[in-house]
Amino acid sequence: MAEIKLILTDEEKLDLKNRAKAKGETLQSYIHSALFKKKSIYSASSAFQRATDPVFVEKYKNKTFELRDLYSDEEWSVMTTGTAGALGRQFFAQINDVHPGIIEHVGGGRNGQRAKYKFV
Repeated sequence: MAEIKLILTDEEKLDLKNRAKAKGETLQSYIHSALFKKKSIYSASSAFQRATDPVFVEKYKNKTFELRDLYSDEEWSVMTTGTAGALGRQFFAQINDVHPGIIEHVGGGRNGQRAKYKFV
């Protein structure tokens, strides 16, 4: 996977971060979707859609799951640790602020621990 460096002023970076946050996306997925006009699978809203897919709900209805469980090994392996952490924070906000009462955080998510979730 190719990596491209983008040099921005502090104001430009803050503007992009705010735009990404407003759309419930990581900075990387926001830039990707803005450039290629397609939604990234690495956004909080995409992760939430995957989590609420009936097949996934049936599989995990009585047990906990991690954000990692929403992606194939191939999809997860291309994400950097920083992107995965940002996606985790935004998924947490998505389940608490945007779609409360469907999925709840039940532990982890700090100091390198993987966050655990379950269906309400």
